[in-house]
Amino acid sequence: MTTPTSGRTPGLILRAQDVINGQPRRSPTADPGLQAAVALYRADMLRWPATPKWPSWLTQSRLQVLIGLARGESTEDIGQRLGVSSHTIKSRRTAIYRHMGVTSGAQATGLAMARGWVRAEHILGDGGDAR
Repeated sequence: MTTPTSGRTPGLILRAQDVINGQPRRSPTADPGLQAAVALYRADMLRWPATPKWPSWLTQSRLQVLIGLARGESTEDIGQRLGVSSHTIKSRRTAIYRHMGVTSGAQATGLAMARGWVRAEHILGDGGDAR
């Protein structure tokens, strides 16, 4: 699996978004990878709730940690991006796992994406205000 910062993933997602928005740079039939990305993107759009239910425990700072986990960032990288210590990130990560009932970043990412809390735009973008 390619990560958001390597391989073709970001380009394919962006080109798939262009196709879905009716602004393709080239025909999706010319690229089987693009066809697959469009199909996956459409499936995800159908699966994601239009307006996710935000649990009270999911603060903006915890959401930023979830986005970092989804990006594959290290604890230190997340802390540096958010301007807090790695100890603070570890505490937030532990709270996230406890509230979600998961034991790994991959499980947390999958569940967060399934519930619409984390989307491809969050992973590929700057993280910003994700809500």
